[in-house]
Amino acid sequence: MACLFGHKWGVYKCQKCGKIKDDDPASRKEMIKQLPGHDAVLLEIAKNDTDASVRIAALERMFRYHGMLNPVKNLLPLLSDIARNDNEPFIRIMAIEKIHDRETLQYVVDNDDDSSVREHAMKRLDVVKLMPSGDPLLALRESISLANGGNGFTSK
Repeated sequence: MACLFGHKWGVYKCQKCGKIKDDDPASRKEMIKQLPGHDAVLLEIAKNDTDASVRIAALERMFRYHGMLNPVKNLLPLLSDIARNDNEPFIRIMAIEKIHDRETLQYVVDNDDDSSVREHAMKRLDVVKLMPSGDPLLALRESISLANGGNGFTSK
């Protein structure tokens, strides 16, 4: 399908003019459900969509698509950036709950304007500090624990 300017639509927006395929947030959230495996598009949406609920839906879709058995390494730089810089506290908290980066967590504890975000980062940092650095199996078990509703910390 070509846009009014004759450009080609990508999955989410026109590849040339950048126009979003649908201006309605509910429609964009529905579109996100149809994007399995489109990490680049979901990353773009999670970082740049103008509606916070759409950015949340994109993050949640990425987490569900990758599952907890497949660590989302390609998401880590984005999650770190979101934890530090997103305008919405709830979205920063979502990112904080998924990262193991002590430097980012400490930055949020020291610098975030929202007390609830700082509190989540502090709790997450306490959990991450207990994890042996570089232990991918422990990180995997932690992810599985979070997926099953646990607190994320499991003992060996």
